[in-house]
Amino acid sequence: MMHKDSWKTLLLALLGAALLVAAALFIKPIKQTRRACDLDPADSLLDTRAASTIHLPTPLFSVFRPLAIDYLWIRADNLKQAGQYFDALHLARLICALQPHNDKVWDFQAWNMAYNISVSMPNPPERWRWIDAGIRLLRDEGLIDNPRSPKLYHTLAWIFQHKIGGISDDYHRYYKFRLAYDMMTVFGTDIVSNEQLAALAAAPASWDRLKNDPNIVALMEDIKKADPQLAGDEDLLKAVLRIKVNPNEYPPSLHQVLANHRLNPALGKLDHFVRARDLRREWKMDPRLMLQINQQYGPMDYQNDDKHLGLDWRLPWCHALYWAKRGLEFAPRDTKEQRDLTRAVYHNMISLYYEGLLQIFTVTAPAEDTERQPGQEILEKNPRTQLRIFNSQDLRMFPAAYQATLDVIKYLNDAGEEVPKGIESALSYLTWDALSNLYLTGYQKTAEKYYLRLRDRYPENQDYRVSLETFINKRLADELREITPKKAGDYINSILRRSYAFAAVRNDDLATAYEKRAEQIYRIFGESFADEQNIDRVKLPPFSTMRLLALQNFLDDPTVVPDAKGLLLARLRTEKPQEFDRIMNELQMPRRSFDAPPSGQ
Repeated sequence: MMHKDSWKTLLLALLGAALLVAAALFIKPIKQTRRACDLDPADSLLDTRAASTIHLPTPLFSVFRPLAIDYLWIRADNLKQAGQYFDALHLARLICALQPHNDKVWDFQAWNMAYNISVSMPNPPERWRWIDAGIRLLRDEGLIDNPRSPKLYHTLAWIFQHKIGGISDDYHRYYKFRLAYDMMTVFGTDIVSNEQLAALAAAPASWDRLKNDPNIVALMEDIKKADPQLAGDEDLLKAVLRIKVNPNEYPPSLHQVLANHRLNPALGKLDHFVRARDLRREWKMDPRLMLQINQQYGPMDYQNDDKHLGLDWRLPWCHALYWAKRGLEFAPRDTKEQRDLTRAVYHNMISLYYEGLLQIFTVTAPAEDTERQPGQEILEKNPRTQLRIFNSQDLRMFPAAYQATLDVIKYLNDAGEEVPKGIESALSYLTWDALSNLYLTGYQKTAEKYYLRLRDRYPENQDYRVSLETFINKRLADELREITPKKAGDYINSILRRSYAFAAVRNDDLATAYEKRAEQIYRIFGESFADEQNIDRVKLPPFSTMRLLALQNFLDDPTVVPDAKGLLLARLRTEKPQEFDRIMNELQMPRRSFDAPPSGQ
């Protein structure tokens, strides 16, 4: 006969087993509910939305899982040291799959690809592939498994800001080319406006909600008749997305059909859908947040105060800004993560002020990509168009950059931290630079507004107690004071050349500001030496002559790319034909010395 206590033990054991079975049955619906409420990271075993393409039955590893992870780490490091980067890549992704919710693992592996492995590659396209692989590992996989990790958002923002946007890598211009081209596939060659971005934000997220619209169906039938190769819906949607940037890939009949439907609202709906879908699917970016960032941080329309224009999302600093803002949604208050992300917003806004105006010169021959080899799927051959681009200062970004600087200072003050001297100095220099350029460009009202703010911020500084005009002239005089009379002509010439360079890339605000700057310095120089006994020895030629000499220097300079010279002369020929003829006659140059860049830039 079984002892009474034994019956109790058996009963409790059976009850415990039943409870474990019941708990196991409820795990999946609980996980799904938490995921639906965005309260739980993805589970590669239960959630089909997990981005990683490697799904491992990790519970089967049991106690051997830590040993497997240690072995893979050692093996991956040995492969990297041996230069077998692609094998190391596969193991890195296995390591991430075995520790999907350890954000430090994703962070390290992405950094390793974007920085350590990329610099071992011999040419720009191969380096770009590894940088892109690091971005995709974080954005497409790591953040799906760890959607609330500020660390991963910050690292992703840093790669865009520093690796692509910075100058530490010899091939940084090539990376900017590639990012600009890829974004042009989404938005075309023009900057997307707030109105256009709002239309993308309102576009349906699912093709099923659009494909049965009778007007869309009729349009698709016309498109398929024009290009029979577009048999499936996916091919057709891809064509609508890419045809503006790669027109030569598609037959004239398709171009004609789209031209015939240019006023058809159905084409607008289709176009908005494919671009919004590409942003969400390929770039993992939400058009609604992009619109909010535009409205908060976009360039200022000085003709219409308080109106922000659209950011140029071809620029790496815009992407860095986006991911920093996403990360701030999940960064705990008063933590290192929140501080790092707040400073990332500030740094990228400063970069957008100093380098945020993008001009595309020409579209050149496709860049050479590495041939695809077995086991090297990350270097998949995909011909790209290389762009020649030039970044210059965007004066319209000053108000947003100024506010971002104040925001980071306020954040540090509220947190009880000391504001680095570099940030305060950056604010002063940013304001001085913008005030001069705004005033000389003709935006006196805006310049006055920010000059008063500078005066209120530093009430003890007597330099700000004078009028704005006096302040600007004094700064120009101080600038000239360090220049000897012998070098004054060269200095004014260099400023005028910069004016022509900005005019070439259609940065008209700075072109005007630098020409006015040169003219003011010329005037100040003349007044400073008016009483000299030997005035003829230091006297400069008339300013009109100096402008002409500076233009000739600009056109004769072999370090200036021919595209820039062609763009400048093309503008003069089109916008000021009489001045163009006069300049060509005075410089004794043939009318077509520098051909304008081909159309379609």
